[in-house]
Amino acid sequence: MGLKNWSLADIADFLTACGFVKLDNSASGSAISYSNGTHLVQLHYHGKSGIKGPDVMRNIIKLSGIPERLWTKEKRAHKAIKKDLKSFWEEVKILEKK
Repeated sequence: MGLKNWSLADIADFLTACGFVKLDNSASGSAISYSNGTHLVQLHYHGKSGIKGPDVMRNIIKLSGIPERLWTKEKRAHKAIKKDLKSFWEEVKILEKK
């Protein structure tokens, strides 16, 4: 899918598949927040348009802590993404202990 043409719904679905949860009081103003306990991602929206440009997506990717290579995979491959993500977070935990 790459970094272009992600809608807010696509991003929300991806974050949810990767273990993020929507914060209860997050739908205030023009932002919705998702957290996995370690990372916080705020999705700012203005109307029904999708995310504009790869720079905005790169910022969302950075905030999420999810490697870009997982975002650029086909979005329907949630099982593979979850497996890769589990391995990634296990590596992060090992590195944090050092």
